[in-house]
Amino acid sequence: MIYCKLYKALLVFLYFICFLAGANAETKNFGKNGEYTASLKVDRKDGLYSVGEPCSFTLKITRENRAIANIPFRAEISKDGCAPIQKVSGKTDHLGEAHLSGTLDEAGFVRCTLTLSTEKTVLVAGAAYDPLNIKPALPIPEDFESYWQTQRNLLNSQDANLKITKLKVLPYGEKIPDNIEIFDVQADIIGGKFSAYMALPKGSKDKSLPAIITCHGAGVRGSYTHLPIHWARNGFLAIDFNANGLPNGLPESEYKKLWDGPLHEYYFKGLDIKDTAFFRFLYLRIMRAIDIITSQRQWDGKILISSGRSQGGGQAIVAAGLDKRITFIASHIAALCDLGAISINRANGWPRDHAKLDKNGNYDKNIVENMRYMDAANFAAITNADAFFSIGYADVVCPPTTTYAAYNQIKGKKQMFVTVDMGHAYNRDADLAELAAVKEHVRKMRAKASN
Repeated sequence: MIYCKLYKALLVFLYFICFLAGANAETKNFGKNGEYTASLKVDRKDGLYSVGEPCSFTLKITRENRAIANIPFRAEISKDGCAPIQKVSGKTDHLGEAHLSGTLDEAGFVRCTLTLSTEKTVLVAGAAYDPLNIKPALPIPEDFESYWQTQRNLLNSQDANLKITKLKVLPYGEKIPDNIEIFDVQADIIGGKFSAYMALPKGSKDKSLPAIITCHGAGVRGSYTHLPIHWARNGFLAIDFNANGLPNGLPESEYKKLWDGPLHEYYFKGLDIKDTAFFRFLYLRIMRAIDIITSQRQWDGKILISSGRSQGGGQAIVAAGLDKRITFIASHIAALCDLGAISINRANGWPRDHAKLDKNGNYDKNIVENMRYMDAANFAAITNADAFFSIGYADVVCPPTTTYAAYNQIKGKKQMFVTVDMGHAYNRDADLAELAAVKEHVRKMRAKASN
């Protein structure tokens, strides 16, 4: 059985700000013409339970707002996807409902994964158990900071071969906003390339702009223009770089060829030696992005923000650990957190299968050891930056247990935006809250500097 300790309202108030966006149920349509509606919800609006207390989930199926009985289902109740796993099957009752329960004996999350067996429609809901007490599974390696200082020194010793080219038109023929300047940025890193777009408000004065670095989610693509333009419109010097150092503006078919070919599942490459791991090179790109944006004459020299979603959310945390000049982290549904949790039978962060179990159920200890140096939770522990995080309790790609393991290491002022019913998805409300949090950070930093 799985068990957990009731949140005290005072602890919730003092230690984090929790925003609840939307309802607390995942809802999907199914049937030949989508005529049935199925929802799965955790039975507390905030999704919070105490250690040892049972949590409950309700499945409800309707058609044209009428309850539908006798719909078969099967479900798994687990520790955020890990054993022990309780398997349940049944049918909806005369109210069109079915009720399931679980519990937890440690800080973490209970996940309910429910499949409508006749339709293969899958719904997920999560319940949080004392998440502010979740700790990383493994300690920070003793040489963690010295390892990354060595990487910094190696990068500093290499000529960046920086090339910044002002664009006259956006890729694929789009028009550049009249009040924005945007540049293609190319540079070298150790063993690879760096590729980005950088934007700022036209006519910006020297030392006038806060800066932001936007990091990419998983995938093979060029850099984005819309993100640096968005931030430039909000008064920032902004740079967006792609994860693989690929040339910008290629036809989509070219990026697809790379994903289907040499860059397929790039995030699993080289993990048996930490110096060959993809994430080492990714983090060198983060360093290069920081170096480039902080060398621009328009940067105010004070405010530096890292932002991203999923793989990018993990990078945003990593950036703050790599460089103390980062003053604020904006991290959505973060990957790369608590990568060693498989060692204690707990959900580990994306990439979930970096240390696949063999036929005997044993994980690759060498890879887990190497990934300790890439773990965003360890970078979170060595930064003093403030932070905004967002999370979904039903996220099966970047399990919420792993994100909290990193979030709880942050020493600066922080807030967590919670969407109880959300999985691994974009959330407009979370983006709006991020923008507000970033602007408030800028306001406070400027007020502090003027005193």
